Amino acid sequence: MTSAIDNDTQGHYYSADYSRHPLALTPTSPKLKALADMCLNFSRELQNPPSIESGEFDTVKFKYTIRDLATVLINDATKLTIACKPPYTASAAGPTIATLGDTAFRLAGFVESVPASCGRTYVGSIRRTAGDALRSAVALCNSFLEIPVAIEADKKGEYLISTGQLWEACKHMQEKTPADNREAVAAKWRLMTGTLEDGVAEVEEFVREQETGAGEDGGEEEEEEDGWDDVLGESSKVRLTKEELAICVRCVSLFKLTRMLCKKVLARCILTADVSKPEVIAWLDQLGESGAAVADAVDEFGASMYASENVVGQARTFVEIATELVHVAQSFAEGEHAKWFE
Repeated sequence: MTSAIDNDTQGHYYSADYSRHPLALTPTSPKLKALADMCLNFSRELQNPPSIESGEFDTVKFKYTIRDLATVLINDATKLTIACKPPYTASAAGPTIATLGDTAFRLAGFVESVPASCGRTYVGSIRRTAGDALRSAVALCNSFLEIPVAIEADKKGEYLISTGQLWEACKHMQEKTPADNREAVAAKWRLMTGTLEDGVAEVEEFVREQETGAGEDGGEEEEEEDGWDDVLGESSKVRLTKEELAICVRCVSLFKLTRMLCKKVLARCILTADVSKPEVIAWLDQLGESGAAVADAVDEFGASMYASENVVGQARTFVEIATELVHVAQSFAEGEHAKWFE
């Protein structure tokens, strides 16, 4: 079977201009540092918005291309580690450095060829995972360099650990690369709903303590620390006024309804979206952003309860944000799905 890399034509952005490849003109001895510099520069470029706005692009084919490239990168990293570990010889290490550099070069090129029209969530996911792999490659190079290249997230470490980190980054590309913006938004939505679940549980527990007086009288200590006392100190023992507590009780019910709303949005809007339409791709991004805003609003409300600060205002803000999510969901929902949100 022919690899997707062998017959793919989408990664022309960098490969068409091979003169940009710094390893092509670098002598063998400083190649490892040149590789680290190149991977770091590419990872930083991928933090910028995509350079291509629109155009035809096969996201499903791209998923398999990235999977194959990740497999090649794992193999290249293993060979580089074996060649560069003590006792190091330039004749053995040089070819492996150049090979990994070529793979990293192609990875950056393929990712840069993804147009913005594929969707902000999809493009952002692709660029982040590729950037993580490239920074892991820098960390691997650093483990062999006497003077490491400065990177933001990773430090110089033992080469076996750095190799493992690069493997993990590549496996993430293999297993988590979405097929389109629908899959990207769905994955983000599931993470968001997990955060929402935690926030609702936290608010519900706090209200229960307020109603039973545990927050004032001490009560029984929780079997498992939730971390709030360490962060908020004595403010976590605050007592709400009757008006504030009544609002919180109503908000708990509203949060539970919102939790159900988010599940319905996933099933009725996101998973059924037709990503062949540009306007639907943009709508999915709006949904993802609105859902994230809802989860953030629950967290903000929880923080305001613990601090007994502007609970009423935070409740109003949450209602506005949740209402906006419904409006966004309604804008493209059709048939029975649209009726559910009325």
